[in-house]
Amino acid sequence: MRSDRKALGWPGVSHELEVVTDGLLALARSGGVNAPGLNAPGGTHYFKADLGQTFRARNWLASGIVAIPADLPAWSDATFAWDAVQANAPWLPVGDADGAELRTVIALEQPPANDLVEGFALDGNTGGLKGTVASEALGIGFAGARFAKGLEVRDTTRVAWPLSVPAAFSATFDLRFDELLEEPQIYLVWSGGSGALSLGYDPNAGLYCLEDHLGNRVGLTLARLKGDIVTFGVSQSATERALHAASWKTGDVASASQSLAPLGAFDELRLYP
Repeated sequence: MRSDRKALGWPGVSHELEVVTDGLLALARSGGVNAPGLNAPGGTHYFKADLGQTFRARNWLASGIVAIPADLPAWSDATFAWDAVQANAPWLPVGDADGAELRTVIALEQPPANDLVEGFALDGNTGGLKGTVASEALGIGFAGARFAKGLEVRDTTRVAWPLSVPAAFSATFDLRFDELLEEPQIYLVWSGGSGALSLGYDPNAGLYCLEDHLGNRVGLTLARLKGDIVTFGVSQSATERALHAASWKTGDVASASQSLAPLGAFDELRLYP
């Protein structure tokens, strides 16, 4: 398993500007390698903005955007006849920024909620926001994640924390897929005296699965894309166990649930099977 993940149970805290491209911002050649609907670019870009001081009345940010489409054809693309439709394409990029939308998002810095068991920013260290120290931290490294750095998990990585997680709980975290491995993977495990609950991927079924030690499984399907950041949500109530996932590349959201009772309290969270 090779992935970066960040913010287990607690989102990153910072002021963010979000730029979303919502339309075709590059030259589309009818019938060519960039025919409409095939390679239309899109993306979300983040960068931090320090406002410098605290404003208690009203905040605003003045900003602009310039979009320059770049899809320059190369000689290797010219595999068509001289009078073919593709030959009508200009050899310079054309277009404008009409398809780009600038949206300002400000994330407020707040203290952890009172009911938060623990959160992990994983921004260069494995310590928890409430002071929890990892009981195991082997083969760790950090790399760029969504807003800041995240913990890079590889085959030899072993990280665990002692946590008192109640029988009914919820958790969220982001996971970036640097590689799409077609093998069984485990991302998180909650364990305790009453059993264990794990979240991972089953390539044979093509499912992200929340599965307990008794074989009870909650699974869902979501498109797997290299470089995508997927936000996972897990919840266990007195009567239901649920799994949610959202793709940052596609915007797709998937959910699944089963009528399953809690396994009991957990005392450890780890990032390996």
